[in-house]
Amino acid sequence: RRGIPSDTVGEQVITMLGAVMVVVGLTLELRSEWQRATFKNDPRNDGKLFTGGCFRNAQHINYLGYIIWRTGLGCISGPPFTLMYGVYHAIDFYCRAIPLLQNYMLQKYGTQWTRYKETTRSVLIPGIL
Repeated sequence: RRGIPSDTVGEQVITMLGAVMVVVGLTLELRSEWQRATFKNDPRNDGKLFTGGCFRNAQHINYLGYIIWRTGLGCISGPPFTLMYGVYHAIDFYCRAIPLLQNYMLQKYGTQWTRYKETTRSVLIPGIL
């Protein structure tokens, strides 16, 4: 029988999905970081916590972008890395990096951080986590 074997089509779909995830994840990470850098580079904002832009939706939205593009990279790389990259980084960020960063932000910004956490409840994934 002629044509592409079904496992090759599946691999192509996963690779294309991975490429889309890389673009979406990098866009989210870079956009959120650019927004924060623009805010921080303005001397009028010295000592202020940035809570606008993408960070309105989740406290560590930049990490979500990173997890998305790393998962996409895993999809492009293929087995056994397909989901391993994303799962590893999601667990690492949620269990290790985010708790450390939460403490740092509280120390640095105090009540600004406390208010932000009250109004922006999502830590990583808007409306979910």
